[in-house]
Amino acid sequence: MKMKLAATAIAAACALPLQASADGEVNIYSYRQAYLLEPLLNAFQEETGIETNVVFAKKGLAERLEREGRNSPADLVMTVDISRINELVERDLVEGIENETLQSNVPQNLRHPDGKWFALTTRGRLIYASKERVEEGEITTYEQLADEKWDDRICTRSGKHPYNIALFSSMIAHHAKKPLKSGWKA
Repeated sequence: MKMKLAATAIAAACALPLQASADGEVNIYSYRQAYLLEPLLNAFQEETGIETNVVFAKKGLAERLEREGRNSPADLVMTVDISRINELVERDLVEGIENETLQSNVPQNLRHPDGKWFALTTRGRLIYASKERVEEGEITTYEQLADEKWDDRICTRSGKHPYNIALFSSMIAHHAKKPLKSGWKA
């Protein structure tokens, strides 16, 4: 029996590998840090009686799924951002599912049109500004940060960080004139 639904209630973004199978247990590949998931997995196991087996990784899950192919034991992949989940879709490493529980509880804009992933949380993107150096209301959007007056005055993660790549991608999608090929909409 394929366990596809069970652990999705605890994922930030999740997808299902092409051919996984489990009976009374769910095998999860996750980019999420172990200490963040363990309380949720323990509660899930206590409530359902379904054992969770988790492989935690900082990187390389797409490559691992590619190597394992249709013999992968993974039932579910949980990621930390849209760029990593999109990589799995683009490499054709996940299958779509139709599940009424997911479709009725996850808004359409937070799931792949073919059911290849479901985003169950979103990330807050806050801008903090010094009250002494920035007037209240002077910065209200990310687009305003591109103004010349903020040159050499902004502190942020590297533009290559996956979280920033996801942010930039969402802004491109939001301002794009044509649909994105992945089917994802901001």
